[in-house]
Amino acid sequence: MALPQKIVLQKLNGENVGSFSRNSQMTYFEALRQGTIPLGITFNKSHLGDAQFKLASRVLPVWGGAVVAYPKANKAFDNGDLVDKESQLLVPASLVPTDARKEKGVVLVISPNNIVDWKGMKLIESGKIMAVRNTVQTADQWGKADSETGIPIEVSKKELAALANTEMAQFNRIKGAGIRPISYSTSLDGRVVNATLLPSNMLDVFFCMNDAHFEAATIESLQGTASKAGEDFKQLKSHADGGFMAGVTSILNKGRVGGLISDAKESGKFPGLTKSAGAAYILLAEHIKQNDLSAIRDFMVSASADSISYLIVAVKGIK
Repeated sequence: MALPQKIVLQKLNGENVGSFSRNSQMTYFEALRQGTIPLGITFNKSHLGDAQFKLASRVLPVWGGAVVAYPKANKAFDNGDLVDKESQLLVPASLVPTDARKEKGVVLVISPNNIVDWKGMKLIESGKIMAVRNTVQTADQWGKADSETGIPIEVSKKELAALANTEMAQFNRIKGAGIRPISYSTSLDGRVVNATLLPSNMLDVFFCMNDAHFEAATIESLQGTASKAGEDFKQLKSHADGGFMAGVTSILNKGRVGGLISDAKESGKFPGLTKSAGAAYILLAEHIKQNDLSAIRDFMVSASADSISYLIVAVKGIK
């Protein structure tokens, strides 16, 4: 069983929206039933930081929670229902704001409440709709990410040059009119809002986990990852039974982690332990000294199976 990857997602305004982990691959319609990423989330590397972007990259691309409807480039929406025969998505005319049909470059971002089968199509029966105006019209065009939806808006060259990396985005769209689910990937360091994939595609899904669920899932995953260690792992788990973070902190506080790594390498008890792994444990020791439980947990859940095995051997040696 893989370790759950805790990814703290943020909105473009910097607001944290919770800790997320990976679910299995599924279609967009299945993802809606499971619960997907809230609207306005960013995967911009400059925004998230290297560590969180690295964690997110392990499971991207993922489905977003919204559907995007857009007309042909540099055109306005036609009258009547909005239909994408390829994706089989349909937005009834009654849901399209009247003023959204009057301007070119308008994109509708829809958070569906209900999608039903209707005459061979997937009818978006209800949902929250936001009209984003003056959107970029080609996939290679940079714009300013809309603060609510992330869809990039056209700005002047002068304004674009003054934007920080955290404010810039591209919009990936098909050539004609389309109604497509939002998805996110690592393209251009996570600065692309993609609206080209069919809802029948299979992508990963993130789901929200509170700390209690996350710690329980981590212990369960560690059991599977370290089962080859047998009795040694039972010893590790016994320390963790009273509370995962308290257990890990208690175990590691019994030894000098940096010195332990050095001694272990010299004695040959840790064959194959790399300098980078040793440096990681030294960093972990600093987290322990500062009682930074969040950092300790992030270290534990992002560690490889070999790193967990090293830790178990270390625990046995300093009990």
